Amino acid sequence: MISLRYMKVKEIKAIVWANFFRDVSGIKTLLPLLGYLSFGLLNVVFISYAMKTIPMSIAFAVWMSMALFGAALIDAYFFQQPLNILQILFLALILIGVIGLKLSGSPAPN
Repeated sequence: MISLRYMKVKEIKAIVWANFFRDVSGIKTLLPLLGYLSFGLLNVVFISYAMKTIPMSIAFAVWMSMALFGAALIDAYFFQQPLNILQILFLALILIGVIGLKLSGSPAPN
């Protein structure tokens, strides 16, 4: 998701494909898009592995909560976005909910 922050669609549309390999700027313009596609594909692969061993609802809840926590921490640390006490409280409630789902003892699929 961070790569979306750096992706510039107008610059991608303006790439002159005939000169793409002669100029480094075209490759630099595509890096955020390539990162987004690569990590998106890995996301699908790894969540599919998770769903083979745990129920889909728990896998999805854990996956999305990890993404939410990761995004909040990256925003706070790298992009200097403030994280107030209410946001921390609600992030903790999400974490408690995910832990509760896991501890509820849902049977694993066959």
